Parts: sequence; C-alpha cells; structure tokens
Amino acid sequence: MVPLRDNLTRKQARTYGLVCSVLNIRHTISRCGENWTLSVAREDAARARTALSRYEAENPPPNPAEENRRRLPVAFSGLWAAALLAGMHLARVTSTNPDRVVSACGASAGAILQGEWHRTITALMIHADALHLVGNLVGIALFGTAVASLCGWGLGWLMVLASGGLGNALNAVFFRSGHLSVGSSTAIFGALGILSAIQFTRRIRIPGERLRALLPLGGGLALLAVLGTAQNSDLLAHLFGFAAGMVLGGGFALLMEAAPGRRCHFCALAAVAVAIGFSWACGLGSFACGR
Repeated sequence: MVPLRDNLTRKQARTYGLVCSVLNIRHTISRCGENWTLSVAREDAARARTALSRYEAENPPPNPAEENRRRLPVAFSGLWAAALLAGMHLARVTSTNPDRVVSACGASAGAILQGEWHRTITALMIHADALHLVGNLVGIALFGTAVASLCGWGLGWLMVLASGGLGNALNAVFFRSGHLSVGSSTAIFGALGILSAIQFTRRIRIPGERLRALLPLGGGLALLAVLGTAQNSDLLAHLFGFAAGMVLGGGFALLMEAAPGRRCHFCALAAVAVAIGFSWACGLGSFACGR
C-alpha cells in the first residue's frame, strides 16, 4: 500500500475512502495523531489519484464566508420552528374553546382513517400544556436543526414534517379507533430516526467503520427508550415516527450523492408551508362546522 493523501481530517478520510470503495479500489485509512492518511494498493495508485482529483475538482472546498452565510439560516431554523409551535400553543389556549381545537385537529385514529388526514399534521402543533410544550420546543430546536444541517434548511424540514405525519398515520392504522394524540414529539423522534439512518448508511460503506455504523442506530434507539417512554407519552407514535424517519433518512443518504441546490430547498420549504397551511385550513373548517 502507498500513501495517497495525508494530513486529512477524519471527515475527509471517510469521504475519500468512500470514493475508493465506489470504484472498487483497495485502500486503507490509518490515523496518525490528529490526522488521517489514505493509502491505496500500488497497482491502483494511478486510478485512485485520477478519481480523487476529479472528485476534488467537482467538489471544491467551500469558501469560509460563503459557508458561514449558508449555515446561518440552518442554525436559526430550529428556533423558528420552536417559535411557530409556541405561537400555535398560545393561539389555542387563548381561543374561546381550546378543547374543541384538540378534538377537531388532534390525531384521532378513527377520524384519520375516515379521511381526515390533515390531522396527522395539525396534531404535531398542538400540546397539552406548557410543560409538554417546553420539552418539545427543546427537542425540535436540537434535532430539527441537526437534520437541517445534514439535509439542508428546506429538504431537512420537509423530511421532519413528513416523518411526523407518517408516524401519526401509522399510529392511527394501528389503533384504528378510540385513540387521540397531540404533540410534535412524533416529528422529533422522526428527526432522530433521520439522523440515525444517515449516519448508519454513510458509515456502513466505509471499510473499518462498519461496526461503528451500528452506534448511531444504538444511540437513536437508546434515546427513544429513555425519552419516548415518559409518563403519558405515546410510545407507539414515537416508535412509528422514528421508523418513518429511518426510512426517509436512509433514502436521503442513498439517493442524494450530491448536496441539493437552493432551488430544491426553496421548493421543499414551500411544500412544508403548503402542507401546514392546507392542513390547518381543513382543521379549522371542521372546527367552524362544530365537528
């Protein structure tokens, strides 16, 4: 084996190793202090050098100023989501009939299966009390921002919303009737599933990291066990949200070889706004009709 790239960060070493794996180039990744070295078989050195040079030309390192500008909306997106949830809770508790909002917009299993699919979204923005709200504000700010940092500020939040909605839908299919749940925790555990699946899918393809690839899954399941089984929590909704997030996160890691562009994120964020707006229009329509 001959060294091909040295003084690499761990992330760079993994990326270059993945490029070699895709091209079936035999290689090893070794650590020396704080740096990493990529070595390849001598007979594959020329082909590996060409492949890595092409990869570097197609994926130049970001300009620091541009990178900071790009990260700014990601860093604050979780806070905006938390502010939206807080505003929705305040609007509900100050309404003339807060309990009727829950009955009209909560994730009622029977109503969802009868066609009121908008409840899978509106229920994510309803919380039982201030304590329930505060816990979910912290969760969405942390895990939602983490997903946005990996998947982008548009596509990431669309995936979080979709995982929460799918989790509520699967919960309704399981219970079928006589079950009502509210809260954004299903989407929060969906975000946790997304993060776990992305890290697992990326690590499993790197030689020497395959055993460690199980750590994100174990960590995600451990958090689900600790945080998702609290008193009065809907464990199955959390589990279904986590599972939906795993599917979405795994699909993202497998299909998105290159980072989506700004247009993709704008379209995804528009889809989030439309889904939320349409769902609440349907829910409030039911509220106005007294259903």
